[in-house]
Order: sequence, then C-alpha cells, then structure tokens
Amino acid sequence: MKNQIIELARQAISIKSTADNVENLKKIIVLFTEPFHDTAIFDVTHFMNNGKPSALIKPKLKEPKIWFNAHLDVVPGRDILFNPVIKNNKLFGRGALDMKTAAASLTLLTKHLIKSGHVVGLMLVTDEEILGYMGGYSVAYSIITSYQPGNIQTPPYWYFPFYYTTPNVHDFLQGVPLEDSKLSMNFSGNSNKMLLFS
Repeated sequence: MKNQIIELARQAISIKSTADNVENLKKIIVLFTEPFHDTAIFDVTHFMNNGKPSALIKPKLKEPKIWFNAHLDVVPGRDILFNPVIKNNKLFGRGALDMKTAAASLTLLTKHLIKSGHVVGLMLVTDEEILGYMGGYSVAYSIITSYQPGNIQTPPYWYFPFYYTTPNVHDFLQGVPLEDSKLSMNFSGNSNKMLLFS
C-alpha cells in the first residue's frame, strides 16, 4: 500500500488545488473519489458549498459513527512547488505535509477498511485553508441530513478542531462546553455529545 499512497500523493501534489482554482478543486476531488468507483460497495456523495466541492464516502447502505477527515486544498505557491520530488526517501511539494500525503493514506485506508467490512466514512473538503472549520460545518450538515433526512433549518453539528477548543484531549473526551460563532451563526454544545473525526 505504501507505493499506492506515494503515487496518489504525487498526483495530488501536481494539482494546483488553491482556493482560486475551482476547476482544480473539482479535479482533486475526482482523483480522491476514484478509488471508490465500485457502487456495489461504496456510497459517494458529492456536493458544493460556497462554490467549493466536497465529498462523503461511506459503505453502501450503512451509516458510520467514525469519520476520517481530510482537506485537499493548499495555500498558493510558486509553480515549481507543484512538481512533486522524492529526495532521500522524502516526498517534497506543496501539500506533501499539509495534507495531501495524509489524505492519500486516509483514502486508501478507508477503502481497505470498508472492503474488510468496517463501517467507517471519509470526508474530503477543499476549503479548509480559507475558511477553516466552516468547511467542516458544511460536511457536518451533510452528515446530519443523511442521518435525519428532512428539512433541517439549523444543523446541530459543527466541526471543532482541538486547537480551537481545548488542548487537553482527556477533558475534551469527558465533556467540555463548546461555544463558538462564525459569521451570523452561533453554536453552544458539549463535547460529550459528538462524533469524533480523526
């Protein structure tokens, strides 16, 4: 699997998936959802939020309680940074560390786990670098609407990265108040009622 991860990461790095290039954001979503083309096993949902594409992958007819999360967008850089290079067994290029190689690992891991019968999901977003957890908000909205179909006016889930809330993971898992606001939206809740994304 290591060679597959490296190859997928190399292909991803060569795509200039910056916020201003919507066509390349769509292209990289296609690249990362292609491994899940078998519709008898996988359920892939594509959606757009503020003009940015995202995708949810899960087992067919099953609802995961564990979701992996990866963003595929990168900050701008010189064109040479989008030419991946392997040197001294290390992969270099824009997004190699943050987070296209990790996204490749999570993609292939998710495929393996689902094919092995595990009920996990993968969220792929392309607006993390510009909006942070607002990208996760739209993904969370998609998850809650898939769990509770219907007309939901205020989705009850937000995405809270640990570094926005509390550095103490033990306390976070036991339950801490979560309050935040962004643009015109306000959220108040507790971490003991959550889906944990890794």
